[in-house]
Amino acid sequence: MIASAAQYQVTRKHQQQFEEDLANLTATPVAKPAKLHQLEIDSVQAKIDDFRREIAEYERPSSDEG
Repeated sequence: MIASAAQYQVTRKHQQQFEEDLANLTATPVAKPAKLHQLEIDSVQAKIDDFRREIAEYERPSSDEG
């Protein structure tokens, strides 16, 4: 859970890095078993989804605001 603006910025940077990693994983031919490669892709995508969820929760206005 993101609790501060600083954590928010770090999480955004991590999300961007993971998205770049995912793009590289999907664009690069692999010299490893396809199943292992797909597991790596799925793992990176799952972490990106976690980052997006945390960011959305932080950006959502709280019920005490307003």
